[in-house]
Amino acid sequence: MPERYFLFIGGTVYEGPGSRLKAGGIPYHLKRLESNSDNWIKICELLESEDLVGAVVKFTSHTVGLLSREEYVAATERLFTALGKVPHLVLAHEAVLTGSKGEPYPAVADEDFDEDWDYYRASVFGTTSEEERRLLSLYAERAGVEILPYRTNAEVSLLATSFVEDNESDLLFRLYVPTGRLYAEEADRLISLFRDWLTRVKGSRVRQDGYSTGSGRVYEFFAEGETVLDLSVQFDTFSSFLEMCATDAGSAADTLESLGLESGAAHEVVSRYAKESRRLQLDLRHARESRLLSIKQQLEAEVVDSGDVRVDRLIETLLPAPRTVAQALTPGGLGGNAVAQNITINQQIVGQAETLVMQSIAGQTSLSAQATDLLRLISEHGSAHADALTTAVYELEDDEARTPDRLRAKQRLKAFLLRAGSRVEDATLAALQAYLESRLGV
Repeated sequence: MPERYFLFIGGTVYEGPGSRLKAGGIPYHLKRLESNSDNWIKICELLESEDLVGAVVKFTSHTVGLLSREEYVAATERLFTALGKVPHLVLAHEAVLTGSKGEPYPAVADEDFDEDWDYYRASVFGTTSEEERRLLSLYAERAGVEILPYRTNAEVSLLATSFVEDNESDLLFRLYVPTGRLYAEEADRLISLFRDWLTRVKGSRVRQDGYSTGSGRVYEFFAEGETVLDLSVQFDTFSSFLEMCATDAGSAADTLESLGLESGAAHEVVSRYAKESRRLQLDLRHARESRLLSIKQQLEAEVVDSGDVRVDRLIETLLPAPRTVAQALTPGGLGGNAVAQNITINQQIVGQAETLVMQSIAGQTSLSAQATDLLRLISEHGSAHADALTTAVYELEDDEARTPDRLRAKQRLKAFLLRAGSRVEDATLAALQAYLESRLGV
């Protein structure tokens, strides 16, 4: 049998992830990006192998500069495409991603550093041009590769160790749901139903795990044995099937029979799922109506004082009704400026309504003002990543959540602010960046 392996690209093998891989009996290879384009092609071949377990990649100012060279173009396209198809953790120092040196970096290396320190410092911490950063972002976005910033080697080691551990345990899915969040109870039932569908209908070997804190609950799915799943695709299929059970039971049963279930078992599953789907739809509607009433009551005094009767429409727009039961996992965010533009109303009331809706979605978690501002920014500019970024805010705010998870959330939010920087006022951006730095120290 071919031997499975792990790749470290463009950096060193830190003790934490290296020791973890050795303990698991998984060999690893170290490949450097500070090399010619032929070596990049060899790296691509390793990334494209079916025997690859995962990869940790670190870009420096020097290697980012290579992306724009003509002889590296083909290899760069292939490198990012391959990365986007395998489990990966891609890192770059903040100085590389911002083009600014920021804080001063050490003039002298640690005693055990055995390379040319001046060259290393210039390569890792050196600045990049705007064009180089734009190109890096373009390649990453095309391939679906997320690049996380870091400041210290301790952060790199912790992030890499956590990634290796998740990879080794075949983590498929992780979701943080704040306690008391809108649709939190329905989300719990939906996740249980999803696991039942994966194991009973699809025949996949999947283990559900996680943990709870005073502020929220973390759901985790792990693959068992040789199970290989794309959870996002599977969940979309499950959502469509759940809706079919409620609207067209005959077609749903036919679908299950085509997957190998006997007729009797297929109709039993469809009947049960249809009943659960209708219950979920009803409970989602009731949960939203209860929150809407609570928000309206809290705004009642302001409405009376202002004489404005359009608040109902404002709140309805800020907290839209779920279109499917699958939205129990993603209750949505604020309408933001679009709401204010379409509904002419006292801006103070708009701000209060937005805050109350945000708190309703956040649940019992007591969010700081900066976290609330960050959530609002995510609702406006988070695009396809809005749900993951929203989860990152809640996770970072939860002091009881696991440190590696909170660090990953922090770095993900940093990366978002870097991408959104040109669309945010400098003062707001600086305040949010300071907030992220204050939340966690490693």
